[in-house]
Amino acid sequence: RLAQALRALHLAARAGAAPRAAAVWTAAGLGAPAAGRVELRHVFALAEHDGDALDDVARRFGGLGLLPLAAEAAAQAARVHRASGNRRSARAAQAAGAEFAARGGVEPPVWAVPADRREAGARAELTAREREVVTLAVSQLSNQEIADRLVLSVRTVENHLYRAYGKLGVTARTELAPVLGMGPVPVRRRPWPVPA
Repeated sequence: RLAQALRALHLAARAGAAPRAAAVWTAAGLGAPAAGRVELRHVFALAEHDGDALDDVARRFGGLGLLPLAAEAAAQAARVHRASGNRRSARAAQAAGAEFAARGGVEPPVWAVPADRREAGARAELTAREREVVTLAVSQLSNQEIADRLVLSVRTVENHLYRAYGKLGVTARTELAPVLGMGPVPVRRRPWPVPA
């Protein structure tokens, strides 16, 4: 029965009623269960809007092989970090969530993803040129190297990256590979300079 109660409260917390779920658990005086400690920690981390605790919950779920829950907790951590102005932690949590999602072949449930990120993902797919530029950026080429390779101006490359960032809901190059489910793509660099 205790396990069922915890599962119900965990689901309620994940769906947006975390403060109420935490209050119910506390009022019942149930303490920490032998099983389900990570779920209970998730409930309280959500209720307290604790980004660091949500990062820890994501890692713990990942360690248990519960990749969908790990991806969800990481997405929630990113949202909390972003709301508190901690952009570096938000990017790290977002990348971790994308990694958990890619490993598990899942996406976080809609309630775990901020509305602006859902809309950004649903708004538009990358154009062929944006995907080409992003792939080269993931390959660790500079904007100048991408421009040289594609015979574009650096400014055009920057514009393609800017639009792709908006569509993908990222703010940095380092976030591209995890969001797209790509590892670094090896690229052969030219051993000679490109003539001007």
